[in-house]
Amino acid sequence: MKLFFFVLLPLLAFPVLLYCIYGPSKQSKAKPKSGPDRWLNKDGEYRPMNPFRFPVFHAGPRMCLGKDMAYIQMKAVAASVMEKFEIEVVDKERERELEYIMILRLKGGLPVRVRERND
Repeated sequence: MKLFFFVLLPLLAFPVLLYCIYGPSKQSKAKPKSGPDRWLNKDGEYRPMNPFRFPVFHAGPRMCLGKDMAYIQMKAVAASVMEKFEIEVVDKERERELEYIMILRLKGGLPVRVRERND
């Protein structure tokens, strides 16, 4: 198989540099959005992200079979924590940057204040 001017041999493994895929481009001066409104269109309606954008689960015919189960488990853990605790972001006004590594996270983390619910 040819890729540009390279010849790729069968069973050849080559690394994919995530920073090259997800890092800021030289052409774009805009920072990636990190707020929940990034999933909304101009009318405020939900707009799903491209499933090929995040390589952990992939997309298409070779999509990870455990993706749906992983999402269910994430939601179950989040719901059980939110049932017992109030979670408040400490500095809501600070603009946050995404960190482009194997798992997508915020650069510097997300400082929160956690209080036990008294309900």
